[in-house]
Amino acid sequence: MNPSDGSKVTKTLRAVQALRAIAALSVLAFHIGQWMPAPKAIGAAGVDLFFVISGFVLWLAVSRKDQSPAAFLHDRAVRILPLYWLATAMVAALVLIDPANLPTIQLTWPHLAASFALIPHNDPAGDPFPILPVGWSLTYEAVFYALVATSLMFDPGRRFGTLALGLMMVWLLGYVAYPLGPLFANPLMLEFLAGAVIARLYVAGRLPGFWISLGLGVLGLGLLVLQTDAVNDPGYWRALVWGGPCALIVASAVGLEAAGHWRDLAKVSVLGDASFSLYLWHWPIVWLVGRWLAPHHGWLFAGLATSLALIAALLSRQYLEKPSLKALRRRTSV
Repeated sequence: MNPSDGSKVTKTLRAVQALRAIAALSVLAFHIGQWMPAPKAIGAAGVDLFFVISGFVLWLAVSRKDQSPAAFLHDRAVRILPLYWLATAMVAALVLIDPANLPTIQLTWPHLAASFALIPHNDPAGDPFPILPVGWSLTYEAVFYALVATSLMFDPGRRFGTLALGLMMVWLLGYVAYPLGPLFANPLMLEFLAGAVIARLYVAGRLPGFWISLGLGVLGLGLLVLQTDAVNDPGYWRALVWGGPCALIVASAVGLEAAGHWRDLAKVSVLGDASFSLYLWHWPIVWLVGRWLAPHHGWLFAGLATSLALIAALLSRQYLEKPSLKALRRRTSV
């Protein structure tokens, strides 16, 4: 397959949609597991998978369509901010109604403002989380978006190098100003770069064929399976220990689809479409269900939390996310 000719490149890769669903379900399982008797950390690797996917998708998008930096940032803002703001406001409202709903959240005006603006910061307890805790990953995404927008200021031949240099400089910034490391300036930024590298290979038609792609997927999945009993994330080495296998999985899935060996599953694709909604809404749902059923956090809790999170995600996608995207893209432009 030669994606660079434009004729065989689908608008949405089915493999990527499937991986989005897997990533969101993985993070959901992680947060449910935190309430269970034997918590596991490996589900948190779903965020690493999201970062690699984001690097792939956004570099593929800017490779297909020449955009100005302002237009790119506008598109990202329209896609991310309305639903994130709504979920953040909902969490803040739950805390105002009864702080016992979400006792880990402390509301202050600076914390609230920085959370809505996706500015990396420490919360009042000293932890690097916004009002909606899962939003920490969106602060990383926001930094990545800024670097992509910066790369668009250069001619096409220099854009990838500019982006790669920017991501590495952000990582190294964490050495110079260590307090920035836990906030965003750490090796996790290189997971976006891994996704962008895979996108470049895809656009150039240089991804491996069926058997090598399959092998990459088996290797990546196997490396994660070996870590299923981990109870803590690997800290500074996370980008390598979790991000590396996730990059292999993304390369495998995209390579298999490019080689014509990806079987689409409609229900998985639907959940992939709703993955952003699932990612945002599952955390308060898991907390509320956990508090309601305390101290009974067995399989009934896991099943109920999962069911409610999935229902909320599908309803959010259909009645909040899609209509808002359609309206904002029609009414605003750069």
